[in-house]
Amino acid sequence: MSTSACLTARKGRSWILWDRSSTPISLLIWTFLPWTIPPWMDFAVRARDTKGASSSSVIVLSVIDEVPAGYVSSRTVEPGTAIRIMTGAAIPSGTDTVVPFEDTDEDARTARGDGLSQIGILVETVEGATIRRRGEDIARGQMLLSSGTVVRPAEIGVLASIGVIHAPVIRRPLVAILSTGDELVGIDEPLEPGKIRDANSYTIAAQVSRYGGFPSPLE
Repeated sequence: MSTSACLTARKGRSWILWDRSSTPISLLIWTFLPWTIPPWMDFAVRARDTKGASSSSVIVLSVIDEVPAGYVSSRTVEPGTAIRIMTGAAIPSGTDTVVPFEDTDEDARTARGDGLSQIGILVETVEGATIRRRGEDIARGQMLLSSGTVVRPAEIGVLASIGVIHAPVIRRPLVAILSTGDELVGIDEPLEPGKIRDANSYTIAAQVSRYGGFPSPLE
């Protein structure tokens, strides 16, 4: 039986809503990505401007902008300049590499109270270093989750990352369990002569739960 699991956003949070419980269910259809993840590269400067840089030969660049994550700089990095960007921010125009702040004199400048209108580069870097490329995680058209995939926290995160609100799924089966026989008594009942306790119902219910179903013992 198919149904639909729903990712519902409320007050900036998202969670999964199940038909019966927050236990694994299976996708009914394959899911393909209509775009790339991430949709941009992460952060950067010009590699050629770091040539020859070392702790004993510091190359100083002018900082022309600062870009927090979630924003895009309107400035272009020219020779001798850099843009201070946070992890997760889009790569500014004109840049082709990123120098981590650990490889700069940022801490020393901050300690001296010099400000960050300039930054000293302490290592030579190469083009493309520490940049997260467009589509590096998942390429456009790539299959994300195949039909029959069990939906667990990781799969929920993948679906949420591409904006999937409703995902067709196969609901976990509801399994009725009925033990019959005049000799059977409940496990909490006195054991009369000729009687045995109904252990099979509990064994079967546990097996159903183990393999993904909902046990429903019948009286």
